[in-house]
Amino acid sequence: MGLQIDEGIPTNRTSSYSPGSKVLLFAFTVLKRTVNEIVMEKNDKHLNYRLSIFLAQNDSKVYVITIIKYHNLGGRSYFGLIKPFHQLIVYSLVKKNLSLTT
Repeated sequence: MGLQIDEGIPTNRTSSYSPGSKVLLFAFTVLKRTVNEIVMEKNDKHLNYRLSIFLAQNDSKVYVITIIKYHNLGGRSYFGLIKPFHQLIVYSLVKKNLSLTT
């Protein structure tokens, strides 16, 4: 499962992905955007979620890093249910919302 694109991080027509904007299906807040990276967050009372989408210019591949910080048992339980599908969910969100090609 590899995403590849030609140059820069493309955006869809509905968001500029500027810091502070809400993007993607789960209303992530953009923390930082550069030519090669978008860092987003989603905070909840049970867990905090960070998502980094990075384009390596040397090989035109997109790398996605997710970090989850649990606040309580509810966060651990929720992510325990989602974990088997996590990679597929993230891959689908990135591909759909950033208009990437495979």
